[in-house]
Amino acid sequence: MTAPLAQEIRSLRPSTGGGDDYPRAAITPRAAYPKTSPSPQHPEQAVAEIVEDLGFEMLAETADLIESIAISTREAAFRRDLAEIRLRLGHLRLAVIAAIQTMNELDGGGQGPAP
Repeated sequence: MTAPLAQEIRSLRPSTGGGDDYPRAAITPRAAYPKTSPSPQHPEQAVAEIVEDLGFEMLAETADLIESIAISTREAAFRRDLAEIRLRLGHLRLAVIAAIQTMNELDGGGQGPAP
C-alpha cells in the first residue's frame, strides 16, 4: 500500500477517546494464530515472512475500518442524512481500494487476477 493512502485511511478512523463504537467480541485475537519463528540461517526469508505478516495485519485492520464505516453509513441512512452517507461512501471507497492494493501486494506484487 502506498504511504499517502495508508495515512489517509488511518486518518478516517474515528477518534472516540475510549474504544470502538462497536463490539469486537467475535474477532479472534491476533495472538491466537501461531506464527513460526524466522530461521536465523535465512534472513531474506525472515524478512519476507515479517512483511507478509504486516500485510495480513494491514488487511485485518482495513477490514475493521471498512466494517466501522459501513456501520456509520447504515446509521446515516436511518437518519436520512445524505451528506453523511456521501462522506462515508467516499471513505468506504478509499478503504476498499486500500484493502485491494494490500491484497495485490501480498499476491505477488499485484500480478494476480483482479478481484
